[in-house]
Amino acid sequence: FASAPLSGLPLTAQEVGEALADRYAETRDGAPPRALCDAIAAAHGAPAEAIDLELLVRVVLHIHAAGGDGAILVFLPGWSEIAEAVKALGASAASRELELFPLHSRMPTHEQHAIFAPPPVGRRKVVVATIIAETSITVEDVVYVVDCGRARLTSVNELSLVSALRTCFYAKANGFQRRGRAGRCRPGAWYRLFTSWQWAAMEEYSEPEMLRSPLEELCLEVASLELGAPAAFLRDSLSPPRAEAVQHAVALLRRLGAVTDDSGAQLTPLGRKLARLQVHPMLGKMLLLGGLFRCAQPVLTVCAALGYKSPFLCPLGKEAEANAAKRALAGDSGSDHVALVAAFDGWSREGGRFASRHFLSAQTLSYVARLRGDLAGGGRGPVS
Repeated sequence: FASAPLSGLPLTAQEVGEALADRYAETRDGAPPRALCDAIAAAHGAPAEAIDLELLVRVVLHIHAAGGDGAILVFLPGWSEIAEAVKALGASAASRELELFPLHSRMPTHEQHAIFAPPPVGRRKVVVATIIAETSITVEDVVYVVDCGRARLTSVNELSLVSALRTCFYAKANGFQRRGRAGRCRPGAWYRLFTSWQWAAMEEYSEPEMLRSPLEELCLEVASLELGAPAAFLRDSLSPPRAEAVQHAVALLRRLGAVTDDSGAQLTPLGRKLARLQVHPMLGKMLLLGGLFRCAQPVLTVCAALGYKSPFLCPLGKEAEANAAKRALAGDSGSDHVALVAAFDGWSREGGRFASRHFLSAQTLSYVARLRGDLAGGGRGPVS
């Protein structure tokens, strides 16, 4: 479910020309260049996933050539865009003068820490990052920010009510956060790779998470606290979710056997057990069934890992080796879940050496181990 272009923009060359007419009224031609109108119209009509990496590279090289020291921070929505941008910058004419650092949560911790070190003399640091650099990390020597105006967020498809990550235009509040990354310790510059019309069409603030996330856990929590039917309770919230989304969540809880009726107001004995667990109700039921079928230990690992994030890393330039290591852990099964279990068991036996050999995050596996222990202990305690 792709993200559509922003609404209210001039989408044809003629519309762009009319919007720019006043600015060019006193020029020799009396009208904006046709090529400019075509380029702006194409940018306005493109979906959020379409990022002009050629423009991005040209802007970075322009900043570098213009002189003035200081690091450049480039914001992109995801790993694939980061890898393409780093590859393109590495193939540019100025590649020998640039110190390139990709930054993503899938990267090993020691590689993430490398962005804080000063670059060698005569080279400029360029950090190509996701939203992780918006608030979580501050690189103090960043002077220039190059911003594509997109982010990758969890959203719920309004038709299927299935959640997934998608690339979308961010809200202005996110833009101001990124602008604040430029020149934390001295004056800086913020380069926006989108038009002023697109900026004006962006929302002021991001959509509340409750409106773009699955509601099963929230509805289960409402029922466990005896607050009444989730639909009625959530209707009074500051940003109430769509009625269809709440109905879908309650229907799923009903199919799982977690609530007694279609209102979702009352938990079954199974629902009370699921409410104690710190994972999605579907994972919670899988965990309980794992005990019945005498495979609790591997299921614990799978539930804990799926309830947090993947421990599999993907260092830039070593994607093939990382994927091969993951396939080796999965064996003949070809299953991501089997690979998760093998990864956790190997790390539990051998520690960091195993993690390094198999491109695993020891930090993530350590947290998975703690979450696994919480799940094994029954979760959050008694629920009435």
